[in-house]
Amino acid sequence: NKTLTDLDVSNCRLGESICRDLAKALRDSPTLQFVQLDGNRLKDEAAHILRELKERMVSGTLQKFSMARVAFDASRLVLDFDPNNPTGHYILDLADPKQRAVCLAMVAESISRGEDIIRNERLNGSRTSLSLEMLKEGWTPPDTGTFEADVIAMNDFQHKALSETMDSDNYRLLARLIEVSVDESAQIHMLRQACQSYFLDLSQAMLLLFKFSRDSSREAALVSMLPSIVDRRNIAMVLMALSPSSKLEMHHKVG
Repeated sequence: NKTLTDLDVSNCRLGESICRDLAKALRDSPTLQFVQLDGNRLKDEAAHILRELKERMVSGTLQKFSMARVAFDASRLVLDFDPNNPTGHYILDLADPKQRAVCLAMVAESISRGEDIIRNERLNGSRTSLSLEMLKEGWTPPDTGTFEADVIAMNDFQHKALSETMDSDNYRLLARLIEVSVDESAQIHMLRQACQSYFLDLSQAMLLLFKFSRDSSREAALVSMLPSIVDRRNIAMVLMALSPSSKLEMHHKVG
């Protein structure tokens, strides 16, 4: 459609099977300015739509989109798992071969780094503890059940200069994308993708944190950004953006 400016398909019972077709329709509607997809059961396939919406923000006329209550969790977009930047919160269905493979990749990455990067583990809702020694001895996840964990994988920025941080144009674009997205899980997903490609300085990280309104979202955002922040020695500056309870939660998550 070459004239459509507003698209509201909220609560239309759209399912996963429609996602690729909808992404193509968005691509073929260059005049779209506002898109609302709230309340649909798009699940993990929402990644295709989210990517298209981001492209439209860059090259098209799209001004705002909303994907609230679409029954997808950015932490479960397993195709975005990157061993070079695996930091994030994961909730994995071990009966799904792709998601079980992500769990195995997390284990392999922990062994490769020689560090305990998997933290706050829960197996079927119960707390468990996976030490590096256990992983080296051959621990593997069960074939069924749910595995939930935080992955905190720090990168070595000893030789990284501030000139290598995200340039101002890309920073403004990322900030704009976060601002126009109403759904905070989609915002976290975009932030994680950006941190796979760019480093951040402390001021950039702090300003991005203030784009999130809820404490839980700021915690998730900081966990996503932490491996990409260049000068972590002064991380206390970024923590100023968190409430006292969130600071305690971050200490629990990342130490």
